[in-house]
Amino acid sequence: MFAALAKPTVTSKVESIEVTGFEADAVLKLYRVNGGGLVATSPPVTGTYLFEQVVPDRDGYYVEQTVNGATSPNSDFVNASLRTPQAEGDVEQVKVTDVYPGAEVKLYESNGTPVSITAELQSPNTVLFKNVPAGTGYYVVQKFNEVVSTGSNQVTVTPERPTAEAKLELEPEQIVVSNFH
Repeated sequence: MFAALAKPTVTSKVESIEVTGFEADAVLKLYRVNGGGLVATSPPVTGTYLFEQVVPDRDGYYVEQTVNGATSPNSDFVNASLRTPQAEGDVEQVKVTDVYPGAEVKLYESNGTPVSITAELQSPNTVLFKNVPAGTGYYVVQKFNEVVSTGSNQVTVTPERPTAEAKLELEPEQIVVSNFH
């Protein structure tokens, strides 16, 4: 008779889930909670295993291990965290990179007050906030499937500098020769 398998230990990582505490040569299965079904299956593994490219979802995930046809109880529920976006302040705008595709990105003042400007999609992983008032401490947060990232780095937005038209009037060039014999 085989001893009952222990439930695996799961740890939330950025868009991935780390699994430890399973038997050698176990096959691990990642399931989405609330009827989401089987998401991924590992080959037989030993040690630590990382399910990668896991979609952040507020309902979360759990893992089972299977060894010699026996299946463990479900792990605790866990969710994959969402990457932290990177902000870059510029003249009246904030550019945001490392955005999760399809995520909602919001801009905040340093005191946590939301700025009511809608981000414009520049590429699947980049958005741009335009016409941002000059100031310091702006940061962004992204949300996908009700999972919220940590706040980005804080940036400074500079005002648009007025352009001045410069005119330079020069005398025509002259060469004066004196005492020429």
